Amino acid sequence: MPVLALLSTWLLCFGMLGAVVAARIAGRLPFQHGVALAVVTIGLGAIKPLLAPGAEPLWSHLVLVSSGAAGAVLGGAIAARRSKTE
Repeated sequence: MPVLALLSTWLLCFGMLGAVVAARIAGRLPFQHGVALAVVTIGLGAIKPLLAPGAEPLWSHLVLVSSGAAGAVLGGAIAARRSKTE
């Protein structure tokens, strides 16, 4: 269980970082780019259980994918807030 918590935190942080970088590269609509990254994360995360069914419990996979997606949305919100203050 500690490994799952570590991986979940790791994906949350890198999801946030990815969204901030995507918003910086885009230059406009930072929150929307964070949401787009979350949608891509969920889409790619949906493929793994189809390719390797039973490789890991479904609940742990959902926790990890949702952590990355939540990080992307949170990172987009942070980037949007930062762009308003600049």
